[in-house]
Amino acid sequence: DVTVHPDLQGAGLGRGLKYALSAMALTKGIKRIQGRNRDRLAAAMININMSLGSIEQAYIREDYPDFETHRDVFYYTTKAEWKKPRIHLSRATTIPLSVSSLNKEYFDLQMPFAVNKVCLSNFVSETFLKGVKDVFGQLPKDLRHGYTCSGQSECVDKVAKTIWVKSRAEVKEKHITKMMTFKNHFFGNGSALARSISLESEPYFEVKKLTNPNENNYNEVLLEIENEFKTESYLAVWVEPILQKTMEKMPFAFLLGLRNLATKYQVALVFNETASQFYRYNDKHFFASSISEISPDAGLVYLSGQAGLAFASEAYYLEQPLMMISTWDGDEFSFNTYYHAFKNVITNLEDFKQTTKLFHQKLLSTLSMYEIDILKIENGSGYFKGSIPSSMSKMFVHHGDRYIVCPSFDSMKEYLNS
Repeated sequence: DVTVHPDLQGAGLGRGLKYALSAMALTKGIKRIQGRNRDRLAAAMININMSLGSIEQAYIREDYPDFETHRDVFYYTTKAEWKKPRIHLSRATTIPLSVSSLNKEYFDLQMPFAVNKVCLSNFVSETFLKGVKDVFGQLPKDLRHGYTCSGQSECVDKVAKTIWVKSRAEVKEKHITKMMTFKNHFFGNGSALARSISLESEPYFEVKKLTNPNENNYNEVLLEIENEFKTESYLAVWVEPILQKTMEKMPFAFLLGLRNLATKYQVALVFNETASQFYRYNDKHFFASSISEISPDAGLVYLSGQAGLAFASEAYYLEQPLMMISTWDGDEFSFNTYYHAFKNVITNLEDFKQTTKLFHQKLLSTLSMYEIDILKIENGSGYFKGSIPSSMSKMFVHHGDRYIVCPSFDSMKEYLNS
């Protein structure tokens, strides 16, 4: 039992004692702590135990044989062991940092923003504002106009809204809202528009989904696109330079042809840079959008957690921010976590590129020992198909019959040191 004298309650002694007990259990190899708390009368201690990860196992009535008003109890269990997470080489788009970056400096920086939502009635930190500026700074100058968002789907909604409002008069007069995209390209599923563009189910908005382009068929797909643009009116065409679900890379020649067709027929070209950021599409550019020959009219990038950015060219940028705000426009903790990973790469760029090169070499060397049917890995990311040991397969996300390769800077370093 842990009990604090009434005269000393409220000073955090109970929390300190329970945290010390958990730390002691961790050092002694104890796997679980079992206990019970009286309902209501021990509400403060219940909260402390829950903050340590306790899980209710049972609720037993009249368990205390006394005459207090409340005699029911919660029985709980708390996991007291901790194991370092397994190296994972597929989740950089959703987990930009690994345990190796979670040091005291990181937590000191992050704790003030743990619950800070970015909204009209709130404040944001200088770190957040600098981070937004720095990330936008990786885009070409004409695309450094945009909005913070709470996730990938909200990015989609804001991009579509700014394109619609800023499109030529004919688009609004004829109410042109039809979109074009390609099978397996993903833009989130948290809004009606995002689901309409991303999913195969019947869309709420009118969306034309063409065959996914590859090195063998992209010329045929470009011909189909031009035929669509000639016969139908489209507001925008949406594409992932690298598909986040499959890590397939769009051929540069296809993106160049798509850029030219979108310009010719006055259709807005939108990139989703979620998978193609961090130099994955091209080792000279943080974003594919920075390659001048294929640069889009607008785009988005999901940053992990509840954070994303939507961006647009000056021609498509809606400057009235009050028309673009949501209930909230991102989570500062999520954004700053991403920004921490972003700074690690940008300030150590040569180290990052060398690490990527060495990771690429080690992974291919390891895979060469097994039966690999298809290997499509470039700049340290991509996918492969084949037979590998179960212990190795646990490092990757499986998508159908392929293994996804999309490591963070941290996870590449961990893999090289393993």
